[in-house]
Amino acid sequence: MDNYLRQEWNRHVDRALLVDVPTEYLIKAKREQIDQIVEKSIQEHGQVPKLFTEILQKAIGWLRGLIEYMRETEHCEIDRNGDMVLDHDLTLDLTPEPVPEHVKGKRPLSVEQEAKVMELQQILNKLKKQEQKIYAMEKNIVQQEKCLEEVKRKLFHRKEQKELENKIELDKGQLESAKDTLSMIPKQYGYKSILEILNELKHAEKELADVQQKQVDWDTTEHEKVYEVVAANVQGNIEEERKKQSRLRDKKYKKQLER
Repeated sequence: MDNYLRQEWNRHVDRALLVDVPTEYLIKAKREQIDQIVEKSIQEHGQVPKLFTEILQKAIGWLRGLIEYMRETEHCEIDRNGDMVLDHDLTLDLTPEPVPEHVKGKRPLSVEQEAKVMELQQILNKLKKQEQKIYAMEKNIVQQEKCLEEVKRKLFHRKEQKELENKIELDKGQLESAKDTLSMIPKQYGYKSILEILNELKHAEKELADVQQKQVDWDTTEHEKVYEVVAANVQGNIEEERKKQSRLRDKKYKKQLER
């Protein structure tokens, strides 16, 4: 992409030379519009290819505007101070140079990465629900054991005590089964452990974030239109000059009549 933009800059330089932009001015422009900005960008952000691309795009847009200015003012008069005489506003297109799709390639797809993250999140949600179930069972057993201690201190509650002990024993068996299920869930999906799933999810989320950033970079190679207006500098003077010429013609005509 950057090679394409460098080529476009060189092409615009050639066109600028053909519309009489001085070589010295173009050298200065490259230094100010590209070199100095790139140097500052590296100092502030390090080597970021995307920023270099944007700098080139803006520089080419600026040079395109300069070429347009030179063409539009090619036949303008120069006043006694050496300044260009503009009797109308000039609107220059400084939009950063777009990158054709065949150069930047197709927009990166994230379908595969999104599917992977979604799959792992579903497994993780299943694990979390199972853990919540285990936690609820543990709390229930603790509560029942407290009740059992109270029943043991009472007289003539042997039957109630036995029933409660059996219930606790049954619940503990179900708790062990729930814990075994928790351990088996990763293996059902081809993973050795919960830690492996978490690491895999972290890796998948990073891959997805990388692709999404590439999508953002791809999208932002298209810029909004940028225009600069060069205001007329002699509109009032021209009108005044026309009135003056008209008055002179009227005086001249009157003198001819008086003769």
